[in-house]
Amino acid sequence: MQNFLTTDEIFIAAHEHHKKNNYKEAEKNYKKILQLNPNHFDSIFFLGTLSAQTSKYDQATEFLSKAKIIQPENLNVHINLGNVFMEVKNYNKAAIAYEKVIKINPNSISAYNNLGVIFRKKGDFQKAISYYKKVIKLRPQNADAFNNLSLVYRDLKKYVNEKNCYTKAIKINNKHANSYYNLAVLNQTTGNIQQAIFLYRKAADYEPENLIHYYHLTDLNKTLLDDDLKSKINQVMNKTNCTLQSLAYGHFLMSRYEAKNNNYEKEFDFLKIGHQIFFDSKQKEFKDKINYWFNNINDVKKIKIEQNKN
Repeated sequence: MQNFLTTDEIFIAAHEHHKKNNYKEAEKNYKKILQLNPNHFDSIFFLGTLSAQTSKYDQATEFLSKAKIIQPENLNVHINLGNVFMEVKNYNKAAIAYEKVIKINPNSISAYNNLGVIFRKKGDFQKAISYYKKVIKLRPQNADAFNNLSLVYRDLKKYVNEKNCYTKAIKINNKHANSYYNLAVLNQTTGNIQQAIFLYRKAADYEPENLIHYYHLTDLNKTLLDDDLKSKINQVMNKTNCTLQSLAYGHFLMSRYEAKNNNYEKEFDFLKIGHQIFFDSKQKEFKDKINYWFNNINDVKKIKIEQNKN
C-alpha cells in the first residue's frame, strides 16, 4: 500500500531544503502543498521569501501579496514586502509596507530606519530626519542611528548638524569606524585634508580589513601607494572572509598601482572587475536582509514547535 505524505510532512521537507539553500527542491515541495491547499499560508509566504532570495522580484511580490490577503496583520509579510519593494526601487509601496509594520509593532527599529532611508532617497529630508529621530528616541545609545541621521544633514549641507551627529555616535562608541569614516568625508568635503587623513586612519585602525579606508587615504596621499600597502591589500583580498565591498575596493586600489606603472590595460581590468564586485555587494546586502528575517522566522517556528511538545 502506497504511503502518502501529509501536508505537514511535505512542509517540513520543503523548509529543511530551504534552510540548506536547496531552493529548487524547496520550491517544488512548497508548490506541491499548494496543489493540495491553495491557501496554505506558510508555503505561500516562504515561496515569496525564496523568490526574493533568488532575485525573482515579481514572483516574490505576487506570493507575498497573496500571503498578505490571507494574514493581513502578519508582521513578517509586510517586512519582506517592504524589503522587496525597496530592492526594485518602488519606494512608495515600500513606505506603505513599513508603515504597516509600525502599526503592528510601534517599536520596530528596522521599519523606522528603512523609512528614513526611503524618504532620504526621495529627497523628503524632513521626513527622513523625523524617522531617524524616532529610532534615536527608541534606542538613544545606538551609534548607527546618529550616523544615519548625519547623512541627511550632509544632503542638506548642514555640516554643523552632521558633525554633531558623528560626535555623538563616537561618544557612544569610540570605535565606531563608520562615524570616523563619514567624519573624514565631511572634513575632506570642507577642505580640511589633514584632519580627513587622520580620521580615515582612525577608521582603518578599527576596521583594518575594510579597504575602502585605504582607498580614500591614497586618494589624498598618493605616496601611501607603496609595497607595504600593496602587500596588505593582497592579504585582505585573499582571505576567505573578505567582504565583497572590501574586495571591490581592493581591485580599485590595485588599479591605481597599475596606473602608477602606466599599465593601463591592467588598470582597466581591475576597475572592470571591481565595479562588478561592487554591484554584487549591493545585491548581497538585500539578500542578507531577507536571509536575516528568514532565519529569525526559523527561530520563532522552532520555539513554537518546542512549546507544542510540552
